[in-house]
Amino acid sequence: MTPEQLASHIEATAVGFPYIVRVEMVLRTPHTLKMRLHIMPDCFVQVYHNTQKNLVSYALVMGGMRIYGRNRDGGTWHRHPVEDPDSHDFSEEGQRPVDLDGFLMEVGGILTDLGVL
Repeated sequence: MTPEQLASHIEATAVGFPYIVRVEMVLRTPHTLKMRLHIMPDCFVQVYHNTQKNLVSYALVMGGMRIYGRNRDGGTWHRHPVEDPDSHDFSEEGQRPVDLDGFLMEVGGILTDLGVL
């Protein structure tokens, strides 16, 4: 997908999640795309794709810090768990591929568990 197609896909996916109140384009180049899906003033999901490097990054950010994330770098997935978001989880669950829809479902559960939603 081109960055333009990815942007359209991200916007269309975000519409299905009522806790997302605004979608912001942060960066778009011929090979990269960075968007923020705003939930609250200090809480958003950042989506980053680099098609040239086969890199995908999903991060839940609160108070300026990543509190959860999933990344694919060169075809291999890993997770940054809520319990220790600076760590890299390469377990079977950590390596499970996830699309944006799946990540946003995880985010909804995390935010519910934290009492944010």
